[in-house]
Amino acid sequence: MTSPVISGSGERNTTYRDEDDLAIFAIKSNLAHRERFWASYSVDQVNHSHFLPTEDLMLHPSVLPIILFREPQGAIGSMVDVLSRFHNFGIDDAIEHYRERVTTLTRYATILKTHGRMMALTYDDLIADTEHSLLRLKDNIGLQTPLSATYSTFPFTGRQGDPSSRIQAGQVLPGRTDHAIEIDSAILNEMIAIFEQCMIVCR
Repeated sequence: MTSPVISGSGERNTTYRDEDDLAIFAIKSNLAHRERFWASYSVDQVNHSHFLPTEDLMLHPSVLPIILFREPQGAIGSMVDVLSRFHNFGIDDAIEHYRERVTTLTRYATILKTHGRMMALTYDDLIADTEHSLLRLKDNIGLQTPLSATYSTFPFTGRQGDPSSRIQAGQVLPGRTDHAIEIDSAILNEMIAIFEQCMIVCR
């Protein structure tokens, strides 16, 4: 998704503790796109809870938090497909990460909702109803121009974040990726319940 006023450099995998960390992030994000140093917004995808030790930082006036989460079958399958290539990471690791992460996102959503700053999307929202999802994002951020479902790729695309071929397509692709992975039915039901609880809070 592309906007002339938004810059990013993939998943940074860095810790945000205070305003100084936010300022450093904005500077580095713009430096990664020197031809667009005037960008008003910088974006990062934070996938691990320990990167946000101070949860109140989500309420900082310069932060526009967006909760993005995915149903368990697809999320766990994707983690195993991607991370098992580079790490000793199996299905049990993916399940544990999903359990912890979506539970944490539910807590984040509760905090944000209390302060009237709730914005959430699911993976299925983005791929099945892309136009409406991008309109919601545009309005939530307060952009003057629409967000595009096509985007430019950069040297870090597929390296800092999702390494799959879908991210290299330069556009939001419809349809889910079929991850051939089996999850014990009792565990899957537990993960679905965690996902649905997050959905309820995010509404």
